[in-house]
Amino acid sequence: LARAQEMAGRPGRALRALRKATELAPKDPEAWNALGNQYSRLGKPGEARRAFRQALLLHPEFEWPHHNLALLALQEGNLDTCVREARLALDANAEYIEARHTLAVALFRLGRYREAEEECLRTLELASEDWRAHLNLANACDALGEHQRAKDGYEKAISLDETDPAVFLDFGIFWASQGKLDRAIQLFEVARRLDPDS
Repeated sequence: LARAQEMAGRPGRALRALRKATELAPKDPEAWNALGNQYSRLGKPGEARRAFRQALLLHPEFEWPHHNLALLALQEGNLDTCVREARLALDANAEYIEARHTLAVALFRLGRYREAEEECLRTLELASEDWRAHLNLANACDALGEHQRAKDGYEKAISLDETDPAVFLDFGIFWASQGKLDRAIQLFEVARRLDPDS
């Protein structure tokens, strides 16, 4: 019912259904995780965090709530917490690609570029055609001064997904930093077409 209500554009009713699910099955960690996700979608991080922690009380090695807590921490700028929770998610499931992306982004924002690079390379071992891993790797290489690797990474990411403005934006920033403003402008124009409200 909660999924149907969400798909029908009724998030409040979806929330009520998920609350009922946790009342009927208070020991089901998936129900608590789903409730936390709904609170996150509704912009209620405190309630979301409590639901995710309840899921982990019931199942301490459940990777989804750990990753969801990592995402909340990333949104709030609590990068050390994000790294810790993402690593816990990966301890539970080493092939959890979303957690690897989140970890790489947090490490990059912390200025731990070599560690971010390592996480991207691990992701690519699992999913060689993952455009986000190529993008994150390119950003890490650029920060490390490895500009040819960065350029190759941006080009690979674009070849895998030409619909996400983030790739064009970051590649434009790369060229602007190299003084190649015409190239940067071309990429920024593509990013703007893909996301006119950006």
